Amino acid sequence: MLLLKVVGLFKTILVIVAILVIIRFVNNLIQAKNANQRKKDQQLDEKKCAQEKKEASKNVGKTTIVSGKSTDAEDVDFEEVK
Repeated sequence: MLLLKVVGLFKTILVIVAILVIIRFVNNLIQAKNANQRKKDQQLDEKKCAQEKKEASKNVGKTTIVSGKSTDAEDVDFEEVK
């Protein structure tokens, strides 16, 4: 009878340890996936930055007219100062 209780306790502890190991493994996989995604995003940002620098260096000293009204501008009435 005592032997069956010990075996049952051992099985329970073994199951708990197995669950903890599986959780740690899944956690490591998720962290690796997130790190890989962050690396890809950083490389994409660097590529965009390089492209913007290249286009900006092409247009150095050139004037461009942007159509459309600026949304952060405020119109003010002119008043003469006497």
